[in-house]
Amino acid sequence: MHKVLFALAALLVLSVPVFAQEPEVVTPEAEVFAGYSYFRLYTTNNNGGIGAVTYNVNSWFGITGDFSGYHGTNGGDSNGMVLGGPKFTYRRGPVTPYVQLYGGGIWGGGDSAGVYGFGGGVDAKVSKHVAIRLIQADYLATSFRSNNARISVGIVFRFGEKK
Repeated sequence: MHKVLFALAALLVLSVPVFAQEPEVVTPEAEVFAGYSYFRLYTTNNNGGIGAVTYNVNSWFGITGDFSGYHGTNGGDSNGMVLGGPKFTYRRGPVTPYVQLYGGGIWGGGDSAGVYGFGGGVDAKVSKHVAIRLIQADYLATSFRSNNARISVGIVFRFGEKK
């Protein structure tokens, strides 16, 4: 019995370095996001879709292009946006938080304007090539001096692998 206890204790002590290792960080070369988006423009609620493509330069820095379109409720105008900018990601384990900056344009109802902003979100890994975007929350300001909020959720497809 003492030999079994000694063997179990030795196995436990020798396995401690395994748990101290950092998880393997896998950085996809590109990520494609598609999902539902809610956009509060002025006082109008807008429901629509969003798509984004990110090229990852390294494990923490990428360049994102973001495209979205919305249908205004309660008689509001339909509108769309094209945005782009840098994305900063913290890749450690199955949950991946990120922040990003935006610049681009918005149009709708016969008007168009410049738009800039920032936001962030969290992706949860489902498999090596698929993640769920649990939330993306953005603050967007237009050249019409309006402050707007956008919330998005959806699915992320990951392609390739950075070496």
